[in-house]
Amino acid sequence: MNAYGNQPMQAQPPPPSSGSKKWIGWVVGIIGGCLILACCIALIAGIVLYTQGKLNLPFLSGLSPNTAAVNGEGSLVTGFTPDPYTTTITVGGTTDVSTLTLGSATGCVGFVTKAPTFSLNWTGPSAQLRIFSVAMTGADTTMIVRDPSGNWYCNDDSGDISWGPMIDIFNAGTGQYDIWLGSHTSGGGDSATLYVTELASSPVDPTGSNNGGTGSLDLGADPTYGTTDLSDTFLPDPFQTTFAGGGSVDISSANLGPDCTGYAASAPDYRINYSGNFQNLRIFFVSETGSDTTLIVNDATGGWLCNDDFNSDSGDPLVDIPNPATGQINIRVGTYSSGDFASGTLYVTETSLTPADVGGGLPGGSATLDYSLDPTYGSATIGDNSTPDPYSIDVTSGGSVEVSSLSLGPDCTGFAANAPNFRFDYAGSASRLRVFYVAADGSNTTLIVNGPGAIWYCNDDDPVSGTTNPMVEISAPGTGQYDVWVGTFGSINSGSGTLYITEQDYTPSHLP
Repeated sequence: MNAYGNQPMQAQPPPPSSGSKKWIGWVVGIIGGCLILACCIALIAGIVLYTQGKLNLPFLSGLSPNTAAVNGEGSLVTGFTPDPYTTTITVGGTTDVSTLTLGSATGCVGFVTKAPTFSLNWTGPSAQLRIFSVAMTGADTTMIVRDPSGNWYCNDDSGDISWGPMIDIFNAGTGQYDIWLGSHTSGGGDSATLYVTELASSPVDPTGSNNGGTGSLDLGADPTYGTTDLSDTFLPDPFQTTFAGGGSVDISSANLGPDCTGYAASAPDYRINYSGNFQNLRIFFVSETGSDTTLIVNDATGGWLCNDDFNSDSGDPLVDIPNPATGQINIRVGTYSSGDFASGTLYVTETSLTPADVGGGLPGGSATLDYSLDPTYGSATIGDNSTPDPYSIDVTSGGSVEVSSLSLGPDCTGFAANAPNFRFDYAGSASRLRVFYVAADGSNTTLIVNGPGAIWYCNDDDPVSGTTNPMVEISAPGTGQYDVWVGTFGSINSGSGTLYITEQDYTPSHLP
């Protein structure tokens, strides 16, 4: 206490230095700046992903015309050459077009990117501008086009035998045409060739070679339906792709060889870039409609190999290339009338498969084993360590189809039904898969299985236990669809029993 009776004054803490205030300010500023920068980067990335259809925002819908196209843009003027204009693009996206309202357009389907797949800057007018695409893999694609006036056009299949979409725009005016190419599953990723023309080209004749073309084979032309690279022991084997053969070039007049016949396109239908030294490469074509087709192959040495029917019972052609040289193999499929087209599947294999092994060359109707039909006793999905193992289902054997007449393989016998008895999708990775049947009355039955790649597996008597119950053992089974028939040894016979599918060591004589 001082002389005046007051409490002594307490010393006050010194004020913070100006230096510490500056330090706090710098920290706050840096953190704030980083947050703003991160938000800007996230916003820009979100906008890019959204416009490309790679980011789905439920509160935003629709396509984004007049934005930068994913595969770029092109400019054309009425009367352009060469006609058609072509460019390679990527198909598909994650935006489901079927959920959108696109003006008055109908039939709009497929998954696309938000931004256009491609933009065409057109200087017209043109009486008819035709836009279509051909997928490299033969995949089923869709198309959406928005014209400069804001009108929408949609197409899935062009209306011919092709899966390629095609849109005609009449009295096409000047401006930007935004084009979307879609796939039937989300994501897509297939490559396709986009065509723009003022002529009568179409997905089955993209280059116009069958409409007043040169009348001769163009050895330097790009293949219409794509190219693939194959080397020794390629997988999956067989390689297969779907397209339409035929054209207006008379092959027999080209003097390529005694077996070179039919009418084919000027440009190759398909090209194989082959590298390896395998002893034989086999190429064949199976028509979807049973049409009689021909095969014209130009190998890497420049030689021509042709075929009409691979045997007397089939209209499907087959060519073997012994000791194939490394290089380009150009393939054309012909028909027996100029301008006719036959859709089907081209197979390339290093095995001994024939058209008969994949359902080709077989008589039509109920006289076949038809794996396109629904299975009579249902289906299932089986994978690694599926339970129960073995999977089992009761199935009635027999039918009216004489399996031995179908030339599916030496062990393929008995009489079976037209439709599969059972179907399973295998999604595992086991080293071995067993399929077998146990007849309830002990009768002698057969087993016929069609697996991925349309390969047939057959058995009469179990090779392990020696019983009359059949068992098929598939080594290194591929994933995919397996169709199963159980046969009997008389067309009027039938019997009950149980079908088993297992990854383990069970057999008809050794069950759990």
